[in-house]
Amino acid sequence: MRRGSTPSVDLIIPGIDLTGATIHVAIAQGSALLVKSGADVTAVYDSEEDATTLTVPYGQADTLSFTPGTAQVQVRWVFSDGRADGTNVKTVTITPVLEDGVIEYA
Repeated sequence: MRRGSTPSVDLIIPGIDLTGATIHVAIAQGSALLVKSGADVTAVYDSEEDATTLTVPYGQADTLSFTPGTAQVQVRWVFSDGRADGTNVKTVTITPVLEDGVIEYA
């Protein structure tokens, strides 16, 4: 993930249908923690692949809250019946930009 960018990140969670679950996608780096949930996370289940694809959009301010280096990502969920689980923590790379700050379309 590049700092200052606006990526839409797709995360594939195999072996489970997460549509209808409450989902939290967390990225952590040092003391910075960014959690996306609710309307910010779209879940689509593919029965042929037996996997859920989560799409999570990030804004410039989101990605600028991290410094270049590595960060950790984890997805957690809970169903209406109280069953809860999550993924293992994965490492992602945060890449730098030369000009810091949010840029506006002119």
